[in-house]
Amino acid sequence: VYNTTRGTISDEGGDYELLNVPSGKQEIRVSFVGYAPQVHEVDIIPRGVVVLDVILEQDAVEMAEVVVYGQGQGQQAAINRQLAAPGIVNVVSGQKLRELPDVNVAESLGRLPGLMADRSRGEGNSIIIRGLAPQYNTIAVGGNNLPSTSDDRGTSLSMISNEILGGVEVLKANTADQDAEGLGGTVNLTLKEAPAKFSAKAELETGYNTLMNGFNKYRASGFVSNRFFDNKLGLMWTANYDNDIRESDAFGASYEIGAFGVMEVRNAEIQANIQDRNRTGTSLLLDWNVHPSTTIKSSNFFTYLNSKSVDRNKSISNEIYYEQEQAKHTSFMLSNAIGLEHFI
Repeated sequence: VYNTTRGTISDEGGDYELLNVPSGKQEIRVSFVGYAPQVHEVDIIPRGVVVLDVILEQDAVEMAEVVVYGQGQGQQAAINRQLAAPGIVNVVSGQKLRELPDVNVAESLGRLPGLMADRSRGEGNSIIIRGLAPQYNTIAVGGNNLPSTSDDRGTSLSMISNEILGGVEVLKANTADQDAEGLGGTVNLTLKEAPAKFSAKAELETGYNTLMNGFNKYRASGFVSNRFFDNKLGLMWTANYDNDIRESDAFGASYEIGAFGVMEVRNAEIQANIQDRNRTGTSLLLDWNVHPSTTIKSSNFFTYLNSKSVDRNKSISNEIYYEQEQAKHTSFMLSNAIGLEHFI
C-alpha cells in the first residue's frame, strides 16, 4: 500500500495476496527488479476481495558505463524476496540450484555467504551457519521441521537432491515468528509447484573417474506436472537417482637421518579408500484452489541414501601389517504434510 508499511511479495508465478488493507480508495504500488514500478488506485470493499492484475514493463536507465551480466528469471524472484524479507535471509531459486554441479543440498548451501558445508569423505553432509555447528541449526521442508538424523540433534542433508526442490531459504537471524531452537539459523527447503500447463522434463548426466578409469558417476532426474479442472487442481511428480563412486589414495612415510647423513626409512603406510553412494528421491505435490481465498496443499517426498565404503591400509616397518574395514550405511527420510490456507 503506497506511503504505508503494509505490503507483500509475490511467489514465483506472480500470484500475491495483500491482507488487512483499510477500506476505501487506496493506492497500490507494484515493483520488481528490472521493471518500472506502477501505482494503481483501487476501491477496497469492507470484508471483500479485490482482484488486481498488473503487467510491468521493463525499465531502461541511461548510464555512463554498462556492465552486462546474465541473471535467471527464477533467481530474480528470489532476490526480490530476499530484499523484502524482514530479517537477514538468503534465497536461492531451484533453477539456480540445478545449475551448480553439486550432488546434494548441503554442497549448494555451502556456496552462500556465512555458510559452510560440513563434509564427510569429500561430500557435503550438513550445514554450518555463521560458525555454529549443525546441531544448533534448524532444517525444515515447507515450513515443517525435519527430525534429527544423528545423536547430537544435527540433520543431514546428504540424502536430499537438488532436483526435487523449488528453492531454499536460509534465515541467518531468527525473527519473533520463528522457532527459537535454531540458534545459528533456519534452512527452509521449498518444494516445486505445478505450473499453469502440462510440463515434463528428463535429464541424464555421467562423469569419468580417472582414478578408477571408468564412467562410474550417473545422475538422472525428471518431473511431470499438469493442472486440471480449470487450473484449480495442480499435480507434480518428481524423481531422481544418483550413483557416485569415490576413490582416494594416500602414501606416507617417516624417516631419520643417521650420524653419517644416511636417511633411514622407519615405516611406510599406503591407504586406499573407496566409497559407493546411491541416492534416490521422489516427491508428489498437490495444490487445490477450492476458492480464490482458500487453498489446500499436500507435499509428500521420500529420499533414500545407501552408502558402502572399503578402506584398505598397508603398513610397512619391521613387519608388514594389512588392515581392511568395510562399512555400510543406509538412511531414508519420509515427509508428508497437508495444509489449508484461508484468507479472510
